Amino acid sequence: MSLDEWFALGIPDDVADEAQQWVSRLDSDQVSAEDRQAFLQWLDCSPLNRWAYSELSESCLLYTSDAADDSLR
Repeated sequence: MSLDEWFALGIPDDVADEAQQWVSRLDSDQVSAEDRQAFLQWLDCSPLNRWAYSELSESCLLYTSDAADDSLR
């Protein structure tokens, strides 16, 4: 089982896809106040949304941290 599969274990695919889109959008330099408001509304719609975002954003942080460590070597 890959790290990505472990983090998303039990999260429905459609919710995981939406969460990944939010991770990407919020990491963009182009995120607007309206985007942030829509994100907060999406989070509040379902505990699954909050869980998926938490898991996938943590996974992305671990991945970027590992990539940064590798580039320093």
